[in-house]
Amino acid sequence: MNSGLGFDGHYDAWCFRPTSLFEVVERIKKSKVDLLLKELRGATDFAEPGREEVLADEGRVVKCIKEIKRGGMDLVIKQRQWRRGVYKANVLERMGFAPHRATIANVARFLVDNGSLKWQTEISNVVCDAGINLAFDTIFGGGAQTDPWYMMVVDNDSFSAVAVGDLMNNHGGWIEWVAYDEGTRPAWVDAAAGSKIKLTTTPSDFTSNATDTLNGLALTTASDKSGTTGTLFSAGSFASTQAVASADILRASYTLTGSDQ
Repeated sequence: MNSGLGFDGHYDAWCFRPTSLFEVVERIKKSKVDLLLKELRGATDFAEPGREEVLADEGRVVKCIKEIKRGGMDLVIKQRQWRRGVYKANVLERMGFAPHRATIANVARFLVDNGSLKWQTEISNVVCDAGINLAFDTIFGGGAQTDPWYMMVVDNDSFSAVAVGDLMNNHGGWIEWVAYDEGTRPAWVDAAAGSKIKLTTTPSDFTSNATDTLNGLALTTASDKSGTTGTLFSAGSFASTQAVASADILRASYTLTGSDQ
């Protein structure tokens, strides 16, 4: 029986409207506890700092949410003690919540970091011929390893299709979207492979600085925005186009799977 190794991959993308701590606190006050818990539980695709701690003890999370709803965060906001999810211990001690300060911080930080979800999508991709050739040369031919790889976004302008023959200097069916604040393409932060799967550990963020329509994602060896050098490993198009506005955050991950064929 003939057998071979095939590559298959897919991209996941989420778009968020950024929000402030004040907006988060107001949203918590107006939302039902069970709906907030559902939002936190549903975040299993994100590697947010402290997420596991938040989900480890739902009873403690409920207590913190209820304290926020009663106004327990108002003093923190007033005294400007919010700093990347860490509160000054003395403020929390005066609130009587020193034992739970990490959970309070992480509940609010998670909601701040992820903002309000505008859309979410998952897409399959085509693994390009150039990417497969590079993988073969690296594994079997002694070629130089590429690390890290970089994520790209496919613009809807002039889009027709992605194709296995696409190259970094020749992908006639699409152009790259570069209307984001980051100075280079965000790196793909991947985990060590296991069970023939290569996962993303930290999603790649693109902070939009324009109102645009997007149509897919891609993976390349080069970091330069709009650059045409390097090797295009894969590309995929959305099932339907997706809109972003200025200040929206597009968050993307990539999963690569090996299969016996």
